[in-house]
Amino acid sequence: MVVPRVVAPPRTSVIGAEQWTEGLDASSMSLALDEFFRRKTVRELSTENGLNAKLFVTAYRSFREYCLSEKGGVEPALLVLFQDIIKEGHDVESLFPYFLAHARKVFPHLEAMDDLRMISDLTQPHNWYPDARTVQRKIFFHAGPTNSGKTYQALKRFGEAKSGVYCGPLKLLAAEVFTRSNELGIKCDLVTGEERRYVLQNFLALFFTRIIPNN
Repeated sequence: MVVPRVVAPPRTSVIGAEQWTEGLDASSMSLALDEFFRRKTVRELSTENGLNAKLFVTAYRSFREYCLSEKGGVEPALLVLFQDIIKEGHDVESLFPYFLAHARKVFPHLEAMDDLRMISDLTQPHNWYPDARTVQRKIFFHAGPTNSGKTYQALKRFGEAKSGVYCGPLKLLAAEVFTRSNELGIKCDLVTGEERRYVLQNFLALFFTRIIPNN
């Protein structure tokens, strides 16, 4: 759940703000803000910048409150823009950069949207874990139907290897292989979510699949 921040207007007024607010009334500014809220383009731009419908409404309410607060606390450039919209007929969509800057104060996570998109991008797994990918590996894939000897052959190669990792899809299976391997003189470690059993001077390890390290 994203909790909005309260953006309080500046405590100090801008010196000479009267020249920017001359002729501006709350009613005209309110109408301009209402038109801004209704614009489809504004909604689309907001979506592109990480504001869904709910966040947009919340940010707009805060922005509206800020614009209609004591005008001495509103930045002069925004007041000039309102003058141009109301008196010169400029497009209300020109308010969007100011709205977006305000929205990012209400929802600070919007500033990190590009980083969040990059972190959550699952479309290029071949670029993940570059350090692990520099390690040269030889992979043997054992395929076949149930009870065809896949696990047996894989574990046989595991026991013959100088170093390696067996990934058990079940914790019970990993524990069973650990016990049998060490009974046969194949020294290996066992690592699961709850249990870590290490055998000295070995280069083999058994992991529960979900916690195997990537390197």
